Amino acid sequence: MDGRNERIGEAEQELGGELGRDEAELAQLQATLTRLRELRRRIASGELEPGDLAIFDALIEEAMETM
Repeated sequence: MDGRNERIGEAEQELGGELGRDEAELAQLQATLTRLRELRRRIASGELEPGDLAIFDALIEEAMETM
């Protein structure tokens, strides 16, 4: 998972430069990615929290809307 996180970090930096996002937007993206990485760790360890279900619901809804 470390290599994947490094690639995600590199993509964040590229997007920041290419799209000219301001610092607040980048901070929000980084916070979201941090929360998603924490969720992946909880999934891997089988220790989901009640709030994790809302994230899964949002992902499913987004996937259904794009179909």
